Amino acid sequence: MSMLTGTSSLRACGIGLGLLAALAVPDQASAQGPGLRAGVGLVSPGFVGAHYDVRMDQSDSTDQSHHRKRELWFRPSVEYMLGDQDEWLPRTMVNLEFRIQRPIASNWARYAGTGLTISKYRHGQAYRFGMPETSWHKGIEFVTGVASRKGTFIEAKFDPSVIKFGIGYTFGRRQD
Repeated sequence: MSMLTGTSSLRACGIGLGLLAALAVPDQASAQGPGLRAGVGLVSPGFVGAHYDVRMDQSDSTDQSHHRKRELWFRPSVEYMLGDQDEWLPRTMVNLEFRIQRPIASNWARYAGTGLTISKYRHGQAYRFGMPETSWHKGIEFVTGVASRKGTFIEAKFDPSVIKFGIGYTFGRRQD
């Protein structure tokens, strides 16, 4: 896992996030919406976060066969780890997930995917210029879960530093 340092690296990450978001803009017929999430990790006390779901495929919303086919989704998210953290656990995580979703029942679908994760670590009680010493790391994460067409989801995430289990809700999802 390599370390990102300096303002230019953070600026490059911001530009990359903006470009990915611009490429992920769907047509008006696609389901999309903001959402909230919370959960626990195997070695962390818990996390809270926010995300934005974007359906990437361009299928017709009136097509009745879309319940049987795979759907491609993009979900950028930000998560904040709660409680006192050891310095080897991330404090804040930015995730850029792509996932394939396939219906398993009339209102539920299973999904699996992967994406880039950028994690901010705080290094114990170390301070520099009156600010806590921090560093940014990047890596790959894997996600799997089930989602309701009405917006509720349950998932597990695996990345190099954390295994998390969460539940969330996406506002504005279609109620097919």
